[in-house]
Amino acid sequence: MLCLLLSLTLIHPVYAAAPAIPTVTSGYEQITISDYDTGATLRVYSSDGGIAWQQTNVTAPSVTLDLLPDLSFYYVTQVVGGLESINTPFFNPSLRTPAATAGIEYIDVSNVSGNTTLELYNASTGALVSTTVSSQGNGVYRFENVVPTTQQYYIIQSINGKQSANTAFLSPSVRVPAAVGGAEYADVSNTSRLVVQGTGAGQFQPQRSITRAEFASILVKGLGLSSKSGSAGFSDVSANAWYNDAVTAAVQYKLILGYDDNTFRPQQEITRAEAMLMLLRAMELTQLNPGTASDATVLQQYADQEDIPVWAREAAEATILAGLINGLPGNRLAPQQPVTREEVTTLVQRLLSKAGLI
Repeated sequence: MLCLLLSLTLIHPVYAAAPAIPTVTSGYEQITISDYDTGATLRVYSSDGGIAWQQTNVTAPSVTLDLLPDLSFYYVTQVVGGLESINTPFFNPSLRTPAATAGIEYIDVSNVSGNTTLELYNASTGALVSTTVSSQGNGVYRFENVVPTTQQYYIIQSINGKQSANTAFLSPSVRVPAAVGGAEYADVSNTSRLVVQGTGAGQFQPQRSITRAEFASILVKGLGLSSKSGSAGFSDVSANAWYNDAVTAAVQYKLILGYDDNTFRPQQEITRAEAMLMLLRAMELTQLNPGTASDATVLQQYADQEDIPVWAREAAEATILAGLINGLPGNRLAPQQPVTREEVTTLVQRLLSKAGLI
């Protein structure tokens, strides 16, 4: 009987004190835990005391898991025989450095987490240029319409207030126009129509949102439309307003509509969902065929597809199939998010290119 009790004690040791503190090695967006008892329960706690990760009955000599930086820190414990160890020293994983490749007026970024924010900076001034990217698939995200400059750019990724090291400095190249000569003329293609103006004082303000009046003006100019006659007749659109002709043309060609109270609300921001609807109408006007697919197939790939309003789902499907709209980091469409000047520039350029107008 004594021998049996001794055997049981050796197989299931009784801890008179808390088990030993595990060892944690922190790296780029992952950690490795070791030096724990076989069969222990491992716990990773975030700075608010909540359990960020847990695994029971761990028998491997070490465990490696992916872990993005916390707002403050993490710590690890092991639980053996109902007793929890003292926590490890606080730690926080680092963000990996993105990989960037410059193209023709764009910069592609890879080696990043899909849940982080990508930030494009002017390397000379340190000023933030853009945080708007489009997903190219396979973990590649693109900053589009990046103006080539001798000052160059760099990219970092950030999450929870933590930033990665920056990429090497780089700058995109300028597209080469294609010219066809003739008798005393040359037709030049592969250039953009001047449809998006600056905001004054030599500024473009790429991250500023677009108003209904501005978007109507940009689409009308890009499509080469003009009002047929008369006015749109909205109570809040003055005949002397700079956007009166553009709004009138946009309404006449059914690119955009007013509200039931006979207002147009020219200074109201356009959301991404509203932009999708206007782009669909522009596609119909230019006879741009998006192809066919079930919206269940097209939209279900996005984590926030349920946030797309019912009235915008057909437009979201069509503009995605046509290659006008891409997702944002985190596999999102962000339909309720205001669309920016930078995004509108890209969207209209894609529309005009795919419709054969540039």
